Amino acid sequence: MAATPSRWKNRLTAGAGRRARQALLDGLLGGRHRWTALGAVLLLVAAVGGTSSDGRFGLAAADGTTPVPVPADQVETVVTAALSCPVLTGPRLAAQIMATTGFQASAASANGGQGLAGMDDAAWKKWIPWQGAKRTDDRANILALAHQTCELAGQVRAANIGGDQWLAAVAATRVGLPAIVAAKGIPASARNFVDLNSSYANWYASRPEFRGPNVGPSASAAPSGSTTVDARRVPDAYVADIVRAGHICPTVTPARIAAQLMAASKFDPNLRSATGGQGIAQFTPQTWQQHAGPKAPANVSPWNPSSAITTLGQALCDLSTQLAPLTSSDAYVLALAAHRWGVTAVRQAGGLPPSPVLLSQIQQTMGYVDYYSGDTRLDPAASTPTSPPPSPSASASPSASPSPSPPASPSTSPAESPSPPSRPTSSPRRVPTLTTSTPTVEDGESITFSYSTPPAMNSSTNWIGVYRPGDTPGDEHSTAWQYTPGTNNIVTFTADFGRGDYDVYYFSNDGYTILAGPVTICVW
Repeated sequence: MAATPSRWKNRLTAGAGRRARQALLDGLLGGRHRWTALGAVLLLVAAVGGTSSDGRFGLAAADGTTPVPVPADQVETVVTAALSCPVLTGPRLAAQIMATTGFQASAASANGGQGLAGMDDAAWKKWIPWQGAKRTDDRANILALAHQTCELAGQVRAANIGGDQWLAAVAATRVGLPAIVAAKGIPASARNFVDLNSSYANWYASRPEFRGPNVGPSASAAPSGSTTVDARRVPDAYVADIVRAGHICPTVTPARIAAQLMAASKFDPNLRSATGGQGIAQFTPQTWQQHAGPKAPANVSPWNPSSAITTLGQALCDLSTQLAPLTSSDAYVLALAAHRWGVTAVRQAGGLPPSPVLLSQIQQTMGYVDYYSGDTRLDPAASTPTSPPPSPSASASPSASPSPSPPASPSTSPAESPSPPSRPTSSPRRVPTLTTSTPTVEDGESITFSYSTPPAMNSSTNWIGVYRPGDTPGDEHSTAWQYTPGTNNIVTFTADFGRGDYDVYYFSNDGYTILAGPVTICVW
């Protein structure tokens, strides 16, 4: 009788000891075990603070301040800035900001500093991230604090001071490095501040913007295509532009262009997002200038769907080419990340930045790719139209509210350039693949795998399993596993299965036929 997933794939006891040890803390911080040891939790809450704004038990500072979530428009900067050195993480950097200014840029810090990072004039002059950066620029403050912390951590290490280098660096931001060196650790004058940072870091580590998706059958057994239930049909007015943009390079297909537009705007040419995105492809003014060029004609704008779609194809092809050396699998996944967060963030991370928010966005887009691959109007084998695309109807063209608003059918649109030759009908990937850009990961951190398989081998019950070296799949339990929806996507595991080496396999159809792997990873 064939082994069932619940019996063989998932080792239910994996991480049980770790979860038990964390149960009390998770309860205090508002995690899913918050009712564990309720009496102890209530005593601790009485000692350290009240409840968070959503009613969950939370940490409070000595002055009664409860930590607040990182503002949505600052999550990207916090995550990428934390890549500056190994001792720093997103939750730790968020904790430093919370402990210093409470994410209030107008708050005055204890040392008389200004801005979101609470730096005084001397520190800001030393750590200003670029010439001309303003004290009121939140992004500049976050980067400056990250660089200062990493430099101090390096100096702590060079002074042979034991213990957690991040905690010592945090103390140095308050009392100065000489005091740390003299005390050969954290002096009493900085202890309360350091403890506050540590407690906040634990709180932020449990937040969804920093915590990877749950791993297990209940969380990962969604059927293939479940992320595309809200996918919309490509409007006819945009089909020709999407097909053209999908022939600029082999990596970026028409289905991938359509998927990105769906994820970005749901094909709305008038959308203006809170983060500055404009039009159907949601270019910000900065990314538009980067990819369209500062001398683009006025009628070539992000509000013009034809211009935006063509520029999106050019941008994704350029990013795929730049980032291809970072992966042996599909550079398009990294291009999506870079299009949202920038090339620097991807290069610093050596692959996908470790953000659940970003990974969720990419997974959604890749789910749409499968949906639009079935749209025969976008078939790469079809001949590319040679006539200019039809002008969008009045209901589909940009309204008068965005500025500038281009004419409905620009005569100089890039989309009217000669059509390139049709690409071959066969896919360059003929066999399944399984890769990770981070084969070495810290215990408890997230690790992401990219996978792909030809459509003929796709199944909603293909899955990825993690095994200890020497264990034979089918004879031994896996340490962790997840289903792999779609033909080309990513899955993320939390590496909480203990330190050591592991072999990761890509299996077929709820069985043990190996599609790809093993990929060896190291948890340290």
